[in-house]
Amino acid sequence: MTAKKIADDVPTTYEIDIIAKDGRIVSLELSTRLIYKKGVPIGVQGIGRDITERVRHDEALKASEHRYRQLGEGIFHQVWTATPDGMFDYVNGRMMEYFDRTADQLLGEEWHAVVHPDDLEDCVERWRSSVRTGGLFEAEFRLRRHDGTYRWHKARATCGADDNGIVTKWFGTNTDIDEQRQSEERLSFYARHDPLTDLPNRAEFMNHLRLAIERASSNSRTNFAVLFLDLDRFKVINDSLGHLVGDGLLRQIAERLKKYVRPGDVVARLGGDEFTVLLNRTGSITDVVQVAERIQRNLAKPFQIGNYEVFTSASIGIIVADEIMREPEDFLRDADAAMYRAKEAGKARYEIFDREMHARNLNQLQLETDLRHAIERRNSNFFTSR
Repeated sequence: MTAKKIADDVPTTYEIDIIAKDGRIVSLELSTRLIYKKGVPIGVQGIGRDITERVRHDEALKASEHRYRQLGEGIFHQVWTATPDGMFDYVNGRMMEYFDRTADQLLGEEWHAVVHPDDLEDCVERWRSSVRTGGLFEAEFRLRRHDGTYRWHKARATCGADDNGIVTKWFGTNTDIDEQRQSEERLSFYARHDPLTDLPNRAEFMNHLRLAIERASSNSRTNFAVLFLDLDRFKVINDSLGHLVGDGLLRQIAERLKKYVRPGDVVARLGGDEFTVLLNRTGSITDVVQVAERIQRNLAKPFQIGNYEVFTSASIGIIVADEIMREPEDFLRDADAAMYRAKEAGKARYEIFDREMHARNLNQLQLETDLRHAIERRNSNFFTSR
């Protein structure tokens, strides 16, 4: 060592471990320099500094970092750390696999570029709020994979702060929840839609109708109409050709109805062979009638279902919104009444609900009620007299 020191002729700092008198191992940092006399090196002067605690701290830090990396690589989630401005400074293997990039390629990049544009604004706002408050960051968004597809992820991150409370680091995970989101969306969809035709169901149609009523109440230009359709001869087709053909017919009718109404109108299946159409922002009654006639013409064309050529038609009841205030159920009831009047008049036709029809329905309902009460009184008198 002395020969090398003389040859190099430069100050040297190095670390060694020594055994103290009490048997402890002590880490020293030695700084040495040559001592000269008349230009000739005659010795070495050294200063030793006890760095045992620093060495222990460094070793503990390395062990902690090693455990952290093992944890980050061993769990299923994507694990990352980032600077306060969102730049990655650590990513685990799951992230590298998802993006098909190396750690060096990902470090120093921010996550904004890989979040779906439709989800980015909400995600950034949540991030800024967490950075501002130091609170938990949590968001669900679609993350672009290396093949260009997007999958739903749930991100959670907590911050690390210095002694002054300033955020210096974010520790986060991304969890793939794409299958869960798809299942939830399917459940939500079929809670509001008919599983056979994928059309809105009764509950969803009533929601659309309620919104149409609210729009019309505040703006007379947003008038609307409701069409209630019932297929003619569907029971005969279903009973003679079977339910598979019947279901196929209902699906094809749903497609034709969607094709021959305007964008913004709502086609729904209430159940069985009953369909409804909400015509939003209608013009005159003539415009509504034209839509009804177009629907009837196209439903009268043959349907090819497997080896069968099937013919059907529809009876349609129509109600156009007017100045009379009605609930959604009232519109559906009155359109239904007009449809039954169309069937009574010969099927494959339409009827428009008017006040006279409403009055006739009320009279008929009152007559039925009076007859029921009369029968009840007669039966009561009969048993009393006995």
